[in-house]
Amino acid sequence: MIGVLTLESSRLNGFTENHLNFARSLTGRAGVAVDNARLFTETSREREKLALILRNITDTVIVVDVDGRIIILNHSAALALRLSPEQEYTGHRFGEIVQDVELLRLYQQARSQREDIVKGEVRLPNDRVYHAMLNRHRQIGWIIVLQDITHFKEMDQLKSELVATVSHDLKQPLSVMRGYLDLLQMVNTFDERSTRYMESLDHAFLTMRQLIDDLLNMAQIESGLALHVQPVDLHRLLVTCVDQLQQPAQSKALSVQMNVTPEIPPVSGDEARLMQIFSNLVGNAIKYTQPEGWVRIFAKYDEAHLTIYIQDNGLGIGPEDQEHIFERFYRVRRPETESIDGTGLGLAIVKSLVEAHRGTIQLQSAIGKGSIFSVTLPLHTARFNADRPD
Repeated sequence: MIGVLTLESSRLNGFTENHLNFARSLTGRAGVAVDNARLFTETSREREKLALILRNITDTVIVVDVDGRIIILNHSAALALRLSPEQEYTGHRFGEIVQDVELLRLYQQARSQREDIVKGEVRLPNDRVYHAMLNRHRQIGWIIVLQDITHFKEMDQLKSELVATVSHDLKQPLSVMRGYLDLLQMVNTFDERSTRYMESLDHAFLTMRQLIDDLLNMAQIESGLALHVQPVDLHRLLVTCVDQLQQPAQSKALSVQMNVTPEIPPVSGDEARLMQIFSNLVGNAIKYTQPEGWVRIFAKYDEAHLTIYIQDNGLGIGPEDQEHIFERFYRVRRPETESIDGTGLGLAIVKSLVEAHRGTIQLQSAIGKGSIFSVTLPLHTARFNADRPD
């Protein structure tokens, strides 16, 4: 019930059927008008609530329709982009209002791809770093949400500097201790038990040195890695890599098969860093494969990319571990892996180096069925050098 329309007449039976029809039509239209007014009021109230919420949240929010015109640009977005918060930007094209090159490039990339979610990091005109997530909605367009991560980036930088400093300072006393250990072995004769003690010390020194080297590598990558890009013959590099790892493979009676032909095209990259990538992946395959198992290395390529596959029939990695396997200091904790040495940094370094080469790394694995790591790298072209950021 919206309302009541009362009609009165001074004459008895003064209303005809036409009057009744007119009254019904009038009340129907009045009801629609009142209902529309109520809906309009509710909609206006909800829009005011939304505008108030968007104005007061700290995240930067921009909504762009399918035609590239701005629907919503909140207060935080205006401040981050150095725009006037008092001006109205609804209806303007995104590229006309947003002049920031990094954000504009990410938006254009999102529109050109088929993925519904595109993520990236951008530095906006207010000189702060944001994590950007562009989410496609078919009926709306693009919802762009940017979260300020400057504080986290600064903390990461401080942490990296601390790790680099501490790791560098640890190398000197460790080298001194290793030197005295070598001298003890040179000037003394040890019995069987003492020899085992010395071997344990030597193993501990090697583990500590590997951890320090990995920490320094991680700090160097995070601080900005300079690649010496050139055409790299991956066949020759992989042959060298396999030769260097023959001793641990032979000690476990493993079969290491390299099915990569010399005819594969060269890739663009830093040869020393690529050797670091594949030495780590092949070394891991040997380390996590049971005695008398096998490791296979093969390649595929198209007109733009080359993919190297490192496959083994080793322990395998479960789904719950695969989600974290490329994180720093993460190690698979299973009874079978407790006796295997590792720092938990190797795959994190590999992933960072692959991405620095504009490549990708993927993993396929199952418990008890082994693993396949695949590294895809761009073939050598002049464009890689021209477009590579400083």
